Amino acid sequence: MLTDYKTLPELKKHFNEKKLPTPSKIFAEVDKTSKAFIAILKDKNHPQREIIKKAMKDGTRAHVAIEKNKAFEKDLLNEAVLNTFHSDFSPIIEETWAKEKGVMSLGSYAGKFDSTGVIEGVPTLWDYKKTNVKKYRSGMKTYFKQLAAYLQAHNEIYDAKVEQVAVLNIFGKKPEEVGSQIILLSSDELIHYTDLFQEDLSSYNELILKS
Repeated sequence: MLTDYKTLPELKKHFNEKKLPTPSKIFAEVDKTSKAFIAILKDKNHPQREIIKKAMKDGTRAHVAIEKNKAFEKDLLNEAVLNTFHSDFSPIIEETWAKEKGVMSLGSYAGKFDSTGVIEGVPTLWDYKKTNVKKYRSGMKTYFKQLAAYLQAHNEIYDAKVEQVAVLNIFGKKPEEVGSQIILLSSDELIHYTDLFQEDLSSYNELILKS
């Protein structure tokens, strides 16, 4: 077991695992929602393509602002996102153990989480999301499968044990529309999404064997 957190490249070197797929890569091959999303991005004539690309850009900028605790200059939306993070998320995050570190299920898959620590007294692994509109659980299936995979891989290699996962989502297209939501998975939900991820992983492995 590892007592110190490592970046994903460091983990790959440490365990001599260089070609493991990420959950995102697995979903891109077997998950219908992810495959449809990628198809839109590849279609230059699709009417939703530029909207999605803009949302992805805003999401990346939100991650950078939160990580560096500094909004991009003259970006009012980004500033609103960071202010919302401090007002709505900072009070519930009691400890932060690591940010942007790697996880790995040996011989199976690997990835990178946003943060681990303690949320309201419970050891938690969480990801930040920035979306155009408020999300509902029915539309967050891929998020939940990814986090379930991260938690399983985290507890496989790290001495510090995580008990729950969370999505900390900030939504809104304009500064005045920005809001937030905190989604914590129950134990039963976590088992459910872990099982769904394992089904995706099995399907992915079958595809690899056939190729």
